[in-house]
Amino acid sequence: MKNSKKLLALALVSSGLVLSACGGSGSTKGKYTYRTYASALGTKWDPNTWETNADQSLLSYLQEGFVSMEADDTSTGKWQWTYELAESIEDVSNIADLVKYGIISQELVDAKGYTDEDVADSGYVYEIKLNKGATWEEKKVKALNGKTKVYGGTEIKADDYIESFKILLDPARENNRANLYWSGESAVVGGMDYYYQGKLAQLDVVGTFGEEASLDNFNIVSGKYTSDDGFVYIALTSPLAYLGGQSLSYYVDGYGAQIFDMDKWNALVAKADDNGFIQLTEETAAEFGAFLVASAGWGEDESYLINYLYFDAIFPEFDFSKVGLYKVDDYTLRYVLAVPEDKAYFYTSCTSTWLVHPELYQDLSYEDESTGLLLSKYNTSAETTISYGPYKMVSYQDGKQAKFTQNEKWWRWEKNDDGRLVSKTHFKVDGEYRQQYQTTDIVIDVLKDDAAKLAFLRGKLNDYAPTPAESVEYAASSQLYKEDESYTMSLFFDTNLEDLQKMDAAGTNTNGVVLSNAKFRKAMSLAFNRADWVKTTEGYKPAYSIMNNLYYYDFYEDPSSQYRASEPAMKAIVELYGVEYGEGKQYATLKEAYDSITGYNLEEARALFAEACQELVDAGLYHAGDEIKFKVAWKKGELETTDQTQVEALNGYLTEAMKNTGFGKITLTPVGNLTDRYGDVGDRGVYAIGYGAWGGAILYPFRGFRVYMDPEYQPPLHEGNCWDPSKETLTLTIDGENYTMSYQAWSNSMIGNGPFASASNEIKLEITAQLEKAFLELYYRIPLAGSTVTFLLGYQQHYYTEDYNIAYGFGGFRLMIYDYDDYAWNQFVKKNGGTLNYK
Repeated sequence: MKNSKKLLALALVSSGLVLSACGGSGSTKGKYTYRTYASALGTKWDPNTWETNADQSLLSYLQEGFVSMEADDTSTGKWQWTYELAESIEDVSNIADLVKYGIISQELVDAKGYTDEDVADSGYVYEIKLNKGATWEEKKVKALNGKTKVYGGTEIKADDYIESFKILLDPARENNRANLYWSGESAVVGGMDYYYQGKLAQLDVVGTFGEEASLDNFNIVSGKYTSDDGFVYIALTSPLAYLGGQSLSYYVDGYGAQIFDMDKWNALVAKADDNGFIQLTEETAAEFGAFLVASAGWGEDESYLINYLYFDAIFPEFDFSKVGLYKVDDYTLRYVLAVPEDKAYFYTSCTSTWLVHPELYQDLSYEDESTGLLLSKYNTSAETTISYGPYKMVSYQDGKQAKFTQNEKWWRWEKNDDGRLVSKTHFKVDGEYRQQYQTTDIVIDVLKDDAAKLAFLRGKLNDYAPTPAESVEYAASSQLYKEDESYTMSLFFDTNLEDLQKMDAAGTNTNGVVLSNAKFRKAMSLAFNRADWVKTTEGYKPAYSIMNNLYYYDFYEDPSSQYRASEPAMKAIVELYGVEYGEGKQYATLKEAYDSITGYNLEEARALFAEACQELVDAGLYHAGDEIKFKVAWKKGELETTDQTQVEALNGYLTEAMKNTGFGKITLTPVGNLTDRYGDVGDRGVYAIGYGAWGGAILYPFRGFRVYMDPEYQPPLHEGNCWDPSKETLTLTIDGENYTMSYQAWSNSMIGNGPFASASNEIKLEITAQLEKAFLELYYRIPLAGSTVTFLLGYQQHYYTEDYNIAYGFGGFRLMIYDYDDYAWNQFVKKNGGTLNYK
């Protein structure tokens, strides 16, 4: 789908789509309609369940966050935090809240004599003062019970946020966006307990039973300890209440032989499962006790065993009053974090909210017969959509068109002398309060490229994303804009042999079993001439790694802190592609070696294809010379000419690389109009190959691999049918020491209570870079290109600034300035013969 995030950006350079269309009726004087287009529209823009960029794009017009990042001084690129739905956000960490939510105990407070001053600015408790005056759109809606009533038209108060949070975390709903709030840096205390109540989990014995914790809480049968719901475990890598939320492995990894008996520790690790659990038996209890006794510097003996145990339990009922979001008064919330978070990063999480209209959401809820989950029709049609942002949805035709107009209830609108809604920023840009959201109406049509181009040239669209060939044609145009995005376009796979055999039997693929061979997949990667392939795209850039230059690891303190430019990140990719550097080598420095990488090596690709062919023949999976065919889950919308061209190019590279290797002809065929291509590959086993992208969260590179490695955080993983990252382990060398954990554990190791959450940026860069290399070496996903926004902006309007900034783009949709209203624009087009020249 075409992208144009600059036109939709409310704050960060993040997700969105190039949206465009035709429209407008009635008087056009004083109206400023932004007409844009898309190859497909979003289908659900519910804040709790949205999935695609197309969904999020529609939602972006209807909401705003507590804060946003906006331009301050565009001559220097200085940006500022601005308050939106919040009036202020302050760290108000205090003893009472920390004790109430179990972060510290009252006994510890009393023993140490702690006061509020001791915990001030610790990053645990943030108070959000709400802007008074924020209001819901007023709307008449027919609920599922058949009754029609008026919703909204009222102020947004603290209760709305509280009730919305209950809906978000409701265990009966399993909302996919809930993971933003029960896990990770911004996890609310108690959020996981509330979300998972009623489900089987492993719980900390001391954290559950407190002072009553004892082996007497459990049964012992044939030498094995059991709970009412399963087993009891020694927890090596999980956070422990006894250790203040850290794991035992955290301390062992940190102090090693200085304190611990490493031989006995390594023997325990060898017995642990992929989650770091050892089933508690009389034998393993004795072994662990011996480890404690032998670790003299730790100062414990076998009687301390109880402090290191977890047990199987159904998550108990958990009252929402124990979740760390509560109301102080009608316009004040307090958000209590499970782990502390720096204010700047908490602000980043506040650029969006979880807000829905609680009453309407509930009235549109129903039980899904196939899953038993509670779902809602909220924000799935114009009739069920209610806004609290600058615009409201007035019509929606699936697959055809969506229309928005000014939401008269938005709190920033004022009426000018002729009764029209206008607004100025509540913050200064370049020293002055500026006009904002001059656009009065937005129309998004579903159009193919040729129809969109014709409409744009006739002045019926305000933007157009030129095809690759046209990008060259318009290269000198003053209206051509281009910027990098964080999204890496990739091929991702289902490599499971059984799945591949079923697809071959079904006729989806022919000899698709070849994809089960790792050498075959690596050869594919090396066969792709990315520098040539991007010529078939809308100006994309070659990619041979997961994260590109937009990712920053210390953006607030050091705007130059690009992950990709760090030594560990460059070294990982140089090693992945086998490029040598140093004295006597082709490249003298790491930077020179890194800059030389193209990801293309035809000679090595052919050699690997030949090896893969022989291995597959020897395994009885393939007959040399037979034809290979794959249907590729390519896109949500209808296939266009550029899609066909891109796949034809991939076929060409593969055909060239597979010559004289034993393989027959290979053909990839793209498939469009897919509802869920990611699930079709990563979960349901419908297709063996998919095409798509991950991106966003550019200020959080240290948590970036959760989407590839943590099936609890991102269900289903796009590569979910390739492996089980919760069970497969990886050994990384960190600061000279070797550490072994599951891929899932590594992906979470630098956030929350992870063993490296408090490590320096240098250590985190080492871990992240090695994770990136390890994941790429699996070839479950092959990066092809970094997406870019390349488009022509019509003459009707212009951006506030021509100097692009990662924080606020060109000023975004918010500060866009119109040079003609709709009436004057129509006259301008007529004077130019009905066709405009943008070359």
